[in-house]
Amino acid sequence: MLQVPNATGYIGYIGKDKFGEEMKKRCSLDGVHYYEIDTAPMGTCTVCVVGGESVSPDSIQLVVEHAATNSKTFMMNLFAPFICEFFKDALVKVLLYMDYVFGNENEARTFSKVQGWEVIITQQIGEL
Repeated sequence: MLQVPNATGYIGYIGKDKFGEEMKKRCSLDGVHYYEIDTAPMGTCTVCVVGGESVSPDSIQLVVEHAATNSKTFMMNLFAPFICEFFKDALVKVLLYMDYVFGNENEARTFSKVQGWEVIITQQIGEL
């Protein structure tokens, strides 16, 4: 999105398997910086794990604060509906730092509902 090679980073890991190879290929084509590990497979879903943490709300908060302090563009998705529900306070806290937020219609509806917004049309949610 930034059109600057290696200016964007991927938080998580890329495993050494066929899914990891595809992820590396896509990251390289898009100029996204990443780290690779060989202790676990890539899998097909990125997950926010709490308690044995790879990515926690606190670590995301540190990254967004660093980006804001250093005038970096930061973007993030809404993850999955259960993240919007069970991590709503942490998500709202980091969303304040976001330059771009994206998600699918189901995530947007869940986020809206959890925040107490009486908005059903996803276009209206995006405008808030």
